[in-house]
Amino acid sequence: MKEILLIIFLQISLTACSQKNETQNIKSNKHIEYDKEGNISVEGNLKDQKKHGVWKFYNNKKLVDVKKFNEDTLQYVLDVNDYNYKGVIIKKINSIIPLPENWETNLNFENPNTLLTSVKKCETESYCPNIIVTSEEQTSSSLEKHVNDFKNQIINNYKDVKILELKKNPLSKEESFQMKYSYTHNNIELIYIIFWMKDNKNITTFCGSCEKVDYTKYSYLFYEIGNSIKKIKNN
Repeated sequence: MKEILLIIFLQISLTACSQKNETQNIKSNKHIEYDKEGNISVEGNLKDQKKHGVWKFYNNKKLVDVKKFNEDTLQYVLDVNDYNYKGVIIKKINSIIPLPENWETNLNFENPNTLLTSVKKCETESYCPNIIVTSEEQTSSSLEKHVNDFKNQIINNYKDVKILELKKNPLSKEESFQMKYSYTHNNIELIYIIFWMKDNKNITTFCGSCEKVDYTKYSYLFYEIGNSIKKIKNN
């Protein structure tokens, strides 16, 4: 089942990226606490002065706990290993992306448009959460047209596709779009979160996917990583 997304993604030449309301409020509602040494001990978002979204807890700079709240009500204790990142350099687009250290990451592909895949090592889920990053030359007249062409393609090719969100990425300073859609494969409903980013004459795409039943566990992770792809500054 780990390979389902990779097959679908490559078959339709996917290029991907996205974001959710709780993370759009990061700048105005960010809450941070510090220990005696001045290191961050707690960080998260507030909604009406209540814990909302993903909160991270540290001990001596080490991430020790990650929890998701809904207005002070604990929803999930998340896998802390998913939030211990390593910076992976993607030379083709001169960028660095943070990825979970314990996920299986591959950077070598015969298809030149596929730059990276990263899959969580899981035993209980029937479909393991995963990430794909691609890059391709822009052939459409605009990024918006490229995105709409992709949307129409998957709707026409896969009858079970439901578009849940499509809009400009509000957190990006550069031209960028995000989309969220669901797709049922072998009776498993999957959620895809996609970001498209203009990069000169190319389009870079980030796609994160998981089972719908696990969406609330992984949505913040995908949004955080998708919005953290950074260009490497040349000296």
